[in-house]
Amino acid sequence: MQGRKRKKRKGNNCVVPHLFIDTSEVDRHTELVVLHLGSRYALGPFYQRIVHLTNYTHHN
Repeated sequence: MQGRKRKKRKGNNCVVPHLFIDTSEVDRHTELVVLHLGSRYALGPFYQRIVHLTNYTHHN
């Protein structure tokens, strides 16, 4: 088995006010990334918070 490869899915990202959502795939595991800019967005990236939610596919 080769090293892990990250496959970027195009067209799955969505931008709404103060929220950025994106997905990617690593070895058939889907990763959801949510970036919440918060109410202090104008003050710069120092105030940004990032949350990773991972959904693993179980193989039988």
